[in-house]
Amino acid sequence: MKKWLLVLGMITCIFGVNLSAEAAETTAAVPEVSEEEVAAYGDQLVESIATVCAQNMQSQYASNAVIAAALDSWTVALEDMGSYVKILEHTAELTADGAVANVKVEGTKSDAMVKIVMDETYNLVSITTTPISPVGEWAKTGTIVVLVVLGAAFVVFLIVGFAKSRSGFVPKIKAAFTDQPEAGRQPDNAIAQIVSKEEYFDDRELVAAIAAAIAASSGASSTDGFVVRSIRKRRVY
Repeated sequence: MKKWLLVLGMITCIFGVNLSAEAAETTAAVPEVSEEEVAAYGDQLVESIATVCAQNMQSQYASNAVIAAALDSWTVALEDMGSYVKILEHTAELTADGAVANVKVEGTKSDAMVKIVMDETYNLVSITTTPISPVGEWAKTGTIVVLVVLGAAFVVFLIVGFAKSRSGFVPKIKAAFTDQPEAGRQPDNAIAQIVSKEEYFDDRELVAAIAAAIAASSGASSTDGFVVRSIRKRRVY
């Protein structure tokens, strides 16, 4: 119980700097601060926010809009960064409008950046926590995307090249199968014509020989009166 009260008192003191600065705004000039002091104050705020969220004490600061929003932002970031481990580094910058502190923290899953913005009187304006994606994960994801795109493009080029190389092959095959019967029929027709001519001339010679034999046997001097009606060929074995 004492430890819890001690933590609560410490956090209240840290967050109370914002309120005390508002009260001192009307009575005294704003003190000069260095960038290192702003960065150290940012570290204290981050440690306090981590402790409040770990102890589930967010309801204690619901009345402070800036702190309540900071606690909500931290809680949402924990889903990506995992559990809070430690502060890695911090930077701070003094501007004409106030100061900005950036505190990088380590989580069990990934790192996160806590940005703390203060106005010209160093009152808290906003505290936001943004998870940082690991460089290796981004590089891995980018490499996979590039490889997938290159692989898809290579496959498309292969398909297009194959289609172009085979565009004249199908008509050639079709023409070859279409012309082959014609080429085969031409020699057959030539052979048939030669055979018919040979048979035609052989029949005429045979007719003349038969007519001459008949005329000689009948004592006729000419074969004009003889007509051969038909000729039958008979194979002799």
